[in-house]
Amino acid sequence: MEWLRFSEREAVDRGDGLSAATMLIPGRILRFAMGHRGLWEAPVIGALIRAVYLRTMRGVTQVAWWSGPFATPADYVAAGRLFLKAWIHLTERGVSLHPFGTVITNPRSHARFVDLVDADESGGRMAWMLVRLGYAKEPPLAHRRPLEEMLA
Repeated sequence: MEWLRFSEREAVDRGDGLSAATMLIPGRILRFAMGHRGLWEAPVIGALIRAVYLRTMRGVTQVAWWSGPFATPADYVAAGRLFLKAWIHLTERGVSLHPFGTVITNPRSHARFVDLVDADESGGRMAWMLVRLGYAKEPPLAHRRPLEEMLA
């Protein structure tokens, strides 16, 4: 909850988190859904929350994932560099990306994903990034702090 920004004002002021706007979900709904995660499993309310979330993915027909060594800090840095280069390369060509962080970080979701795509996670390897991608309208702005502030 600490890293989520539920309003545009909060996103602009903090410039450091994941905003409801970038997730294409109204801030009030995101706050409620994340503050009451147990309800995701409830028959009626859970179905409603999932429906709102899945509605943000209309038209998504392409996904991609990156996998490889992901067992040491050096692996994490190399993976991050690779992903940023790929993201920049694709963005320069008009391709929009949206990471599916939860599928990677939630153990149950991750296990289901690995089984579905038959990913090789042996010997320190991991499917470490999953994105939806394609050509789309310009996505909402993710507010960031100025570079100078980050380096100070």
